[in-house]
Amino acid sequence: MEWNQKKGRRLQIVSFVIIAFLTGEVVLLMVQTLSGDEKAITYDDSTKKYLFFVLSTDCPHCINNLTHWKEITIGNDNDNCYILGISMSNLEETNKYAAERDVSFYLSTADTSFGREYKIA
Repeated sequence: MEWNQKKGRRLQIVSFVIIAFLTGEVVLLMVQTLSGDEKAITYDDSTKKYLFFVLSTDCPHCINNLTHWKEITIGNDNDNCYILGISMSNLEETNKYAAERDVSFYLSTADTSFGREYKIA
């Protein structure tokens, strides 16, 4: 039980650090689109809102929370927020995940440096 509490606390800390970092003026992410093309995503307009959902295709918590992310996407019909899913899994697994679960938001895969840089396992 204690181990789960420590793991949960670490996840909260990592999440907070990522959110704090993303609130900076400029962020550049390199992701791979589901068609296999690399694309740079810039966060350079402080007047726009950005919401990133980092997931793994084999993570039970990510799968359970997917319905909430779909609801958020549907509720964002006035485009006041850009929503992007970033998969830590490979392109093939991510494509299968998106097709099987009818992902309704933009989903990309991160390059290997993304996970190392943000300490996401």
